Amino acid sequence: MTHRTVGARLALLGKYTLFIALSVCCVWVLFATPLGLHVLQSWLASKTTTVTGSPIIMTQLQALNRLETASQVSQQVVEASANRENVPAFLGQDRLLMQVQTEMIAGIDLARLTQDDVSVRGKNVTLRLPAPELFSVRIDDAHSKVFSRECGWLVFKPDVTLEGQARMKVLADARATGQAHLLPTARTNAEIHLRQLLLTMGFTTVEIRWHDRTS
Repeated sequence: MTHRTVGARLALLGKYTLFIALSVCCVWVLFATPLGLHVLQSWLASKTTTVTGSPIIMTQLQALNRLETASQVSQQVVEASANRENVPAFLGQDRLLMQVQTEMIAGIDLARLTQDDVSVRGKNVTLRLPAPELFSVRIDDAHSKVFSRECGWLVFKPDVTLEGQARMKVLADARATGQAHLLPTARTNAEIHLRQLLLTMGFTTVEIRWHDRTS
């Protein structure tokens, strides 16, 4: 081994010793002095907090648009008839029986939300929703039909409006049923759905209120 090789190794060892000594000094300054502890505590305490504001929440909810939260399919048999005055039914009555299937969809129109309807405070959010409404009430023609038509002996031209009258009666009955029974279900389901959605967005407390139906 030459003197040059030994000298190079001693120089390298000196560099390692200096690096270790400097590292020990830095650790001592960081943990053993008040200034170092203050710097360390400040670094550990620092964090980035992201708060989702009301306008952002409102925009995200508005994107859901017409949120369908309840539906109902029902069948019923309806009767419609036309009678001539002072004429016995077997002579002057025009009567039909129709089986009708209706479909109803209800929910809430989130496009109607405004900034005043959403309040965010930290991880707490208060949401005021529009009243639930019937989005559609329709007759499923594929599953609806007239299955009985009876005309009296003096009825030479059946009333072409009878089926339309039967359909109008079915739709009116369906709307009344929807207002009484489907809308409360839509409201309950909307609360469950939106509360779960907001909780997954990071909120810990979700309060849901409602507008009056007339507002």
